[in-house]
Amino acid sequence: MRSAYDDGGYGGGGQMRFAFPPITPMVKRLVLINVAIYVLILLTFNTDLNRLIFRALRLSPAAWRDMFPLVPVWQVVTYGFLHSPDPMHVFFNMLGLYFFGSMVETAVGPRRFLVTYLGAILIGALVFLMVGMVSGSEHTVVGASGAVMCMIVAAACFQPNAMVILIIFPVPLKYLAGGLFALDTINGFMKLRGGGADGTSHLVHIVGAAYGFVLVKRGLIWKDPIGILQERRVVAMQTRRVDEDQRMDELLAKISRDGINSLSRGERDFLKRVSSRR
Repeated sequence: MRSAYDDGGYGGGGQMRFAFPPITPMVKRLVLINVAIYVLILLTFNTDLNRLIFRALRLSPAAWRDMFPLVPVWQVVTYGFLHSPDPMHVFFNMLGLYFFGSMVETAVGPRRFLVTYLGAILIGALVFLMVGMVSGSEHTVVGASGAVMCMIVAAACFQPNAMVILIIFPVPLKYLAGGLFALDTINGFMKLRGGGADGTSHLVHIVGAAYGFVLVKRGLIWKDPIGILQERRVVAMQTRRVDEDQRMDELLAKISRDGINSLSRGERDFLKRVSSRR
């Protein structure tokens, strides 16, 4: 799989060139984390430690039912970093994360990208848990596929006509994303009808794709929750500082008018506390 771009320059006459995109910083970190966990799975394969890791990190609606209310809340994130021993599972997920995650991170920046990626993992987990707990399903899910589908669809929304090489054929990204979404929907429906254990896992892929589409089309991907929280914290600190200054002026005026002994213990403590911070 390779990406394509038009390198024509001013006035047209360009040509389509295919190249591997540079990996972006946050994508690189996520790939390294996923690969490190996968290596741990291989090194502990068929051992009690391996089984313990899977039981602890996979997303299991049955575990949530059995352990309620002391549910393993970490699973709503950890399942997205855990892959089956099958090398193709982690390989194709990391390949998709590298190509399409790098496109999204380049477009929105590392922090918004990370919020989007983790958000896709989280919302996929919540929908999977809700369906699994209502239906009584014993199925579990692992892998970053839902978050990767989010990246593919988000990248397709940003650059719908970007060309990717699928095996040997160049395909517009919008058709690749649409085709993968359709295949996931059909496969999930057929496996659910047949009682297949893999049917509900396709739900995570579908939710991830829908999440990526809505984020870009509604402009929500440009929101920066971390930045918003930081701004609110700064505003709250500034408001508190103004309130403290106002009260300080009132107390100083009281001292000037009635003397220091007119202050209550609480007012004295306030003056000491504020003075020590300045």
